[in-house]
Amino acid sequence: MLNESTIVVLFQYAAQAMLAFLVMFLLNRFYKNYQNKYFQYWSWSWLGLMVYLIGSSVALASVFYLSTTHPLRTISSAITVGAGLFQALWLFIGSYELSHEKKFARKPVQIASLLIIPLALGLVFAFINNPEAAVNRIFLRVGVKSFILGISFVFSASLIYKLRKSGIGIKFIIVAFLLYGLQQFNYFFSFLAPVLEFDYPLETPYYLGIFDFLLQTIMGIGMIINVLEVERLNLKKTNVELDTFLYRASHDLRAPLTAIKGLTSAARQINEKKEVANFIDLIQIKTDQADQVIRDIITLRKGQKVGLNIKRVNLNKLVTDYFNMVTSPVNKKVVLHVDSDQYIISSDPDRLQTIISNLISNAIKYHDMSQPEPSIRVDMQRTSDGVMMKIADNGKGIDEKHLPKIFDMFYRANTDSKGSGLGLYLVKDALTSIESKIEVTSVPGVGTSFKLYLKNLTSM
Repeated sequence: MLNESTIVVLFQYAAQAMLAFLVMFLLNRFYKNYQNKYFQYWSWSWLGLMVYLIGSSVALASVFYLSTTHPLRTISSAITVGAGLFQALWLFIGSYELSHEKKFARKPVQIASLLIIPLALGLVFAFINNPEAAVNRIFLRVGVKSFILGISFVFSASLIYKLRKSGIGIKFIIVAFLLYGLQQFNYFFSFLAPVLEFDYPLETPYYLGIFDFLLQTIMGIGMIINVLEVERLNLKKTNVELDTFLYRASHDLRAPLTAIKGLTSAARQINEKKEVANFIDLIQIKTDQADQVIRDIITLRKGQKVGLNIKRVNLNKLVTDYFNMVTSPVNKKVVLHVDSDQYIISSDPDRLQTIISNLISNAIKYHDMSQPEPSIRVDMQRTSDGVMMKIADNGKGIDEKHLPKIFDMFYRANTDSKGSGLGLYLVKDALTSIESKIEVTSVPGVGTSFKLYLKNLTSM
């Protein structure tokens, strides 16, 4: 028969499990809507907590009715311990991705996940056939899990501490993470004391689960507030970009059209064929400028609306094919050097084409044709999750003061630029969509180097 304290604990577990389910559901919905990966891992951490609480309820109740070696007790204990360890792992990964604004490497996650299963089984089966080792069993099944969870919460709080100025949600999370982590350490020492036979002054009363529930509530509220704050900032950024886009796009389209109108009007007053031909050439240049702006806008919109189409792409062929296509008698002096090894990557070919075409065309466009050997060098090397591609030229270079802004929408580092100002913005947007990143270094008069960290993707 269940005693009063056990019933109280079971009710506490039930309340915490319902809270965990609610937060898990909300975070999972946010992940599906906004595709922020750390939402998903945090959602899974709440799933781990919910499974742990349900398993703990079964394990606690079974103490009164089943033997130590009964299969139900063993299975429920193994699931419970494993869920607690997965909670710690998923919480850390989600916090890492939030603080670093990038995805956690897949291989360490896979290795940690595989290690959790034998660790959970080892903690459960230790001392299982020794009726007199109940204290040791509880310590291994609950105390060790509490210690690992405490490390995860405290370390996660330290990871996101640098974001403390970003909103009230993060502040709630940091405080709750720290207190909950310290509470888990308290549980650890409470279960360690009987094993090592020392007095621990902060013994854990059975009603302390109410404090856990309070911290979990603050934690859940903080996470939901943080999600809303992140999306508010994203919406604000989108509105600013939209305003900039509408203003600059209308300006960049109107400027060549106005020039075309003026040239057309002037051409009507000219009778000599040679001068008319000159006006036609100028009209063609202005028309091409307007067309380039329109094509870049279409590319940008297409990249934002169309989902990924993952295929195997030969990067060497992509680079050489585009270079050969755009090479003309004017820029034929530029020599392309491409890594001789073949590099194949799984990614979206259209977005890779956008990235390569803009970087190669810029390298050609801003070359110093007066120097003896203008060149573009493309070197590649394999990384743990993809390929690093370096595109370097010995052209005019970019002044250091412009480098932080070159990926902004409509930003032109060169006043002589005839482009739309969207090229490098398109590169950055395409890289973000294929979970990749870019770094740039440049010295005026020496050249510019772009490093692309392209990630291998798997089709969904």
